[in-house]
Amino acid sequence: RENVFLVNGGAYIERTHLEYGGGTFLLTDAATVTPDCSVAQSFRWTLGGNRTMANPTAPWDGYAMNMRLIQDGTGSRTMTWPSKFRFAGGAPALSTAAGARDFLSAQYDAADDTWNCALAKAMS
Repeated sequence: RENVFLVNGGAYIERTHLEYGGGTFLLTDAATVTPDCSVAQSFRWTLGGNRTMANPTAPWDGYAMNMRLIQDGTGSRTMTWPSKFRFAGGAPALSTAAGARDFLSAQYDAADDTWNCALAKAMS
């Protein structure tokens, strides 16, 4: 989809990166999951075991991704983070209680091909 906004009677700004209609995209649980930036900016993933997130595909410079990571009814699931993810203080562990909800926020930096990330734990 392409959005064109008229400014000052003729100048315009094009927004062409967003190919989806918004909303939250439900990720299908698997041993390794690869988020696709072309389908959403907001994701929800319920972990059914110890999981690995692969580097997301199709990001653009400045793309911001938000993801709810939910422990299943068993809890104590672990996450192996993508190689391009950077967290202040190192890669964090997830909350471990059954049903716990953590919130990941990540922004892509094309200059060094990395994601700057923060994890808010035990969101209620």
